[in-house]
Amino acid sequence: MFDFPLITGDAQTVLSVPNSVVLSETMAQNIFGTADVVGKQLLASGSELTVSGVMKDMPKNTSFNCEAIVPLVIQENQDWSEWSFSIFFQLKRGADKAEVEKKSPASNGLQEF
Repeated sequence: MFDFPLITGDAQTVLSVPNSVVLSETMAQNIFGTADVVGKQLLASGSELTVSGVMKDMPKNTSFNCEAIVPLVIQENQDWSEWSFSIFFQLKRGADKAEVEKKSPASNGLQEF
């Protein structure tokens, strides 16, 4: 869906483990003083995260700006109303968008890109 070129880490697995995090090169430098940080741990919002990769910094001309990416672990009956970030879904070809919207009541309608 998105292409975030990695400096270190395996693109197929960097977000496959809960409590993993991929940092931007600048964020890794700011926190650890180096971009060689795979396997190091940090504390963010009360959660201990393990760095699984470092990505190149986002270009200046993008509206998709982030310094860290974490896997989304969805729990049943989770209250999505307090989340203040965008979530992107990639539906399989032929999937029923209306059915997905019914299962995600806080979605306020899915936008197509």
